[in-house]
Amino acid sequence: MIRILHPDVPDYVFNEHISNRNSDIFGSFGWNSDYSDRSVMKLKKGDKVIITTGKDKGKQGKIEKILPERHAVLVAGMNLYKRHVKRRDEKNPGGIVDIPRPLDTGKVALVCPSCKQPTRVGYEVSKSGKVRICRKCGKRI
Repeated sequence: MIRILHPDVPDYVFNEHISNRNSDIFGSFGWNSDYSDRSVMKLKKGDKVIITTGKDKGKQGKIEKILPERHAVLVAGMNLYKRHVKRRDEKNPGGIVDIPRPLDTGKVALVCPSCKQPTRVGYEVSKSGKVRICRKCGKRI
């Protein structure tokens, strides 16, 4: 859309449309873009990972859940945030609850079961199919 200044049209008509970040003027941003479905999730549920950035940097944990549409993983006991929950009834007393939040896949690194080092994931194509390998030691994951 091209913005055309016209003396009879007030300026706020155009500003209202421009303020919408998901409009056609700005295109699509982030993981909602057309390229999001082309990337491959190299991490699997149950993999041992180490957190490389943030408040839990250096801690290790297992992946509980994969969120491919958000390019995120949920790691057990990591990235915990507090939530103040209001009391509902006898069963739900309320209070401060720890809630795990997903981590971006770029903030975690897979720990190789063989060499015990954080590594990137590579692929090896064999007759049986595609197999994940460690980029540092070359063994199968």
